[in-house]
Amino acid sequence: LSTDDRARDAYFFDLWMQGVSAEEAAASFPTTRRAELSSRIHAIYYREAAGAYAAIPDEEVTRHVEAYKAFLQKTPEQRLSAYPLELVIISQKDPKTPAFAEIRQRSDQIYMDEWFEVRKVQQS
Repeated sequence: LSTDDRARDAYFFDLWMQGVSAEEAAASFPTTRRAELSSRIHAIYYREAAGAYAAIPDEEVTRHVEAYKAFLQKTPEQRLSAYPLELVIISQKDPKTPAFAEIRQRSDQIYMDEWFEVRKVQQS
């Protein structure tokens, strides 16, 4: 099990890797990403307590929007050092975002084929 903070940081890291901006998060957390936000951060809590993942309260969604904005204000070094990574597997279908470029810059390729690559992250 992980804490809500750890789950939130992992979700935010995934969003950053996908290139989700603060503006996009502010628009999608209350709507299209609402259930995903709830399940990724709070697991089954709102599904069990209120009958649906999307039943996460508006104030909680707003709090996560602000937390994501703060997450994006961190430097890439701060984001990557919070929960150090040793290896990263990147699908050839993953988006070519600045975050993926950052990971590639801070890692060494150890394997690549037509579907994915494995990179060893350089430790600071």
